[in-house]
Amino acid sequence: MVRVKGSFVFGIITGMLFLSMAYFFAAVIPVSDAVNLANANIHEERPMEIRGQVMGITDEGSFSIRDASGFAFIRNASTNKISAGDIVTVRGKFRPEHRGFTRLVATDIVKEGHQQPPEPQRATLQEITSGRFDYQIVRTQGVISDAHPDEIDSRCTQITLTDGAGSVVMPWPREKGYSEFLDARIELVCVCRPTYKTSRLFSPHLLEPCAGTRLRILEPPPADKFSVASISSLRHINPSAMLRLGRGRATGTVIAVWDKTHIMIRTTDTRTRVVKGELRENTTLPDIGNEIELVGYPETDLLIITLTDAIWRLLDTPRSNHRTNEAPNSIELADLLTNAMGENAIQAFRNGELICAEGRVLKAPDPNDVHKTMLLAKDGYVVSVNLGSAGDIPHDLSVDCTIRITGICVLEAELWRSGRLMPRIHGYTIVLRTPDDVVILSRPPWWTTGRLVFTIGILISLLICILVWTQILNRLVERRGRELIKERTTRAEAELKKAERTRLAVELHDAISQNLTGIALQLDAAELTAEKNHGSDLPHLRKIRIMMQSCRDNLKNCLWDLRNLAIDKTFLADSIHMTLTPVVGTTELSIDFPVRTKNLGDNIVHAILCMIRELAVNAVRHGKATNIKIRGWQTASGIGFAVEDNGCGFDTAHMQTVSSGHFGLQGIIERVARLNGKINISSALNHGTTITIQDLHEED
Repeated sequence: MVRVKGSFVFGIITGMLFLSMAYFFAAVIPVSDAVNLANANIHEERPMEIRGQVMGITDEGSFSIRDASGFAFIRNASTNKISAGDIVTVRGKFRPEHRGFTRLVATDIVKEGHQQPPEPQRATLQEITSGRFDYQIVRTQGVISDAHPDEIDSRCTQITLTDGAGSVVMPWPREKGYSEFLDARIELVCVCRPTYKTSRLFSPHLLEPCAGTRLRILEPPPADKFSVASISSLRHINPSAMLRLGRGRATGTVIAVWDKTHIMIRTTDTRTRVVKGELRENTTLPDIGNEIELVGYPETDLLIITLTDAIWRLLDTPRSNHRTNEAPNSIELADLLTNAMGENAIQAFRNGELICAEGRVLKAPDPNDVHKTMLLAKDGYVVSVNLGSAGDIPHDLSVDCTIRITGICVLEAELWRSGRLMPRIHGYTIVLRTPDDVVILSRPPWWTTGRLVFTIGILISLLICILVWTQILNRLVERRGRELIKERTTRAEAELKKAERTRLAVELHDAISQNLTGIALQLDAAELTAEKNHGSDLPHLRKIRIMMQSCRDNLKNCLWDLRNLAIDKTFLADSIHMTLTPVVGTTELSIDFPVRTKNLGDNIVHAILCMIRELAVNAVRHGKATNIKIRGWQTASGIGFAVEDNGCGFDTAHMQTVSSGHFGLQGIIERVARLNGKINISSALNHGTTITIQDLHEED
């Protein structure tokens, strides 16, 4: 009784705790708590209920909501229509996503009133990236510095907005276009989101334009995109300050182009020397020697300036023929990567220098490689070579060729960023300009180490194949030899058995059969004498004569069996047909016995032939049958067959036995017993006879 009460009380307490938890999770919670719970990365869905004012709605229907505790951003999965300023109660769930973040999803929204929402706050991009305005509606402005289609979301274009102090990303519907906004200063009203919360888990701050708002163009793109300040005056500027400058311009001669978007120019300002350009996608490349203006956003690797997201135009000046006037500096690859003392040290001052060097091809250019690079090695030093604008090179250029190249040295270094104040330098790439910049000095000998190893591998493979094939042939020969020996042995045994059976038949005929014939003649004479004298022993003499005749018939059958070759047939059906043909006369035979004799022993084959012959003789002699059907089969338990005739049949309750001088059926029963089989006799007067024998097998 105490246990029952305790269990009952425990159940009540557990139920109350469960109801309390359900009430806690289903009750209205502050917006700030909802944001904190979403950022806690929960692992299962939980109910959500929030009450607040809708501050702004995006094009896809998601909205920003505010209460006294703060702001949140909710995805609207309900069918309820809301507008900015509505006082609502939002019911939904915290839904964990597969990328490890939690999304607030509204499944039901109840509108409780409406108040005019406050005007959006003005915020700079730097303030937005500080997190001060997360999930709030702000009015901000900046210059669209980059725009490209989103590779993950086909519906939108990713626009980069910058104001010199900060940069953010803004998704823009692709159908609205974007090319006319590049380099324009715009203003817009949007929702500030700290992260994408999609596949880009580590994304920067994001601005989502509010529904119904349009980009307000404060300053259209300059009519002349090249009317910007020159970077030639930039000397010893802090890298972070360089990022805030906006677009800059450089003028010079194109000395190298590579990888579809990269160029290098030698500037007219000798202090600047060289400038790299990273062009906008789908921008055509200038030709080597063109005098161009290059405009882009200046960044640096602390060695030279790189103009990113750049555009270019030709200058109205004659094309430079520097390729013929400028003589390359002949150097060793080690001169790029070591100092005067032979220590490993990249010589950065050679950036942009035209050099000539020799080496061995360590990796040939791959036609499918979009970067069109190869590796050149000498004295243990390896330099990457970019085909650049060289186009086609000798088709027979391959690994281990010794070549001489002429090209522009391009220092491969990371651009500065706040997380790495000293960018890493990876080494040099030599960019080629024309097909003549590659000269093959010598080709590798035909008999290379690789070919030698390949040839040895082929020879070893052939040797292994020959050994395996020889082993297979040996096994085939051995197996065929065993089969031939077995076949010859079987044939010899059959011949010996045949000779032995013939010898026994002759001896039985000469020694016993003639004596039995004489006895039979004497019994016939005694029977005639007894008939004339009306003797009382006449029935006994007749029985003796019947028994004697049966013995003669059996001996005759034995002699025939010894001389018979039916046992040597392949199928039992052929053996049975050969055995019955001499004894059934004109009686129609139907034989279906698809069993091979080689699967059985000679004794059981002989017994089957004897039993079937005896049954067929009885059907013809005693049953006067005109049709005999024989069916046979082989199962896991042994051999079986059935003999069916259309004779007169007999009464199975009064079968003739040995006492009446008839041995045939009794002999069959005894044979079946010796072979561990079963016999079933089915017959009736004037309805034929069917005798079924099954499960015949010799003891192991």
